[in-house]
Amino acid sequence: MFRVLEADPSLVIVDFEKSVELAMYAVFGPHVQIQYCFYHLTQSTWRKIQALGPANQYQTDNTFRIFCGQLDALAILPPNEVLEGMQHLKDTMPDDAIPLVEYFDQTYVSGQLKLKQPQQQQQQDRETVAPIRIRRIPPIFRIHNWNMHEVTLAGEARTNNINEGWNNKFSSLVGHQHLSIWKLIVCQRAECARVTGAFLQYDLGVRPKKR
Repeated sequence: MFRVLEADPSLVIVDFEKSVELAMYAVFGPHVQIQYCFYHLTQSTWRKIQALGPANQYQTDNTFRIFCGQLDALAILPPNEVLEGMQHLKDTMPDDAIPLVEYFDQTYVSGQLKLKQPQQQQQQDRETVAPIRIRRIPPIFRIHNWNMHEVTLAGEARTNNINEGWNNKFSSLVGHQHLSIWKLIVCQRAECARVTGAFLQYDLGVRPKKR
């Protein structure tokens, strides 16, 4: 007999994908807490370093490497100190790190400043110069979603590596990529049977063996 599980999570750890965050809110409601994976934050920073060019400097210059690591370390600060920490990095950044710092600040911390288009002027005011208006666009990923201060103090998970482990295990079960829908159904049924058996063993007091 299969157990019916009603999913109503209070916390969901996801990769840095805005569409996934919006989907979680749509499915589970606005009460769910979205936490972005710290590992994927560091990977995103590393990919940006490679894209911008200073990857060789990162690998050979210890001072530059430590500075880049401090960007990711902003996640460990209390949320109300992240802006101050970001400003400190701006004040001390080497010239080669300017594009990286600007990217990190715009994407995760301060957002961007954009010119606001002036409204259409009336006929009699066309000779009057319209004032320049600038508005701040919030960062794509908000600080409280990727901040790890409380999570670290509580000793809780900062990554979704356990899910990545299941993905790898299921990939091994499937055996190859681009499988047919029928093969996928067979593999999903096998995985459901395995999980159901694990639930039954747990109910009977049988704990899985440690590796």
